[in-house]
Amino acid sequence: MPTLRIVLAITILGALPAVCSERQPIQCDAQCVEGVKNRTRSYKIFLGATDEEWQTAFAGANEELAQGDWSQRLSEIQQEYCGTPGKVDYKKVGAMEMAMARRLALERGDVWASFRNDPESTSAIKHFRVQAMKEIIFQAKIDQFRVDCYVPPGPAGGTKKR
Repeated sequence: MPTLRIVLAITILGALPAVCSERQPIQCDAQCVEGVKNRTRSYKIFLGATDEEWQTAFAGANEELAQGDWSQRLSEIQQEYCGTPGKVDYKKVGAMEMAMARRLALERGDVWASFRNDPESTSAIKHFRVQAMKEIIFQAKIDQFRVDCYVPPGPAGGTKKR
């Protein structure tokens, strides 16, 4: 009987790293989706895209965002905006946002190189749309944090003495 417990414990512990390392996609609610749709209207790569092509790019972007630490980084940025409303450390949150923007820009450069080599290729267009969508989703979520966690400044002079 103790051997069975040991085997069971090893099996459970062996499965834990796989469960703990599983990445979660960035959750984009209806408000986020609307913000993403509004932003994509100004991107040339989405001009003339069908709803199906837009949905495919959106799904692909979410899939790619789930593969890295994007969700974790976005949660850290959200914590900065929402953890202590009205007392945001803008230098810290700005540095965090800039670090993620740099990563996205590096990825965009790689994708742009393949797109530039064959701009008429359906797969190149699809991949470029996914990359653009990643950037748009990320920015839409940050904008949502700024709005959801905004605290208007209090009175300028505080309470007045009479």
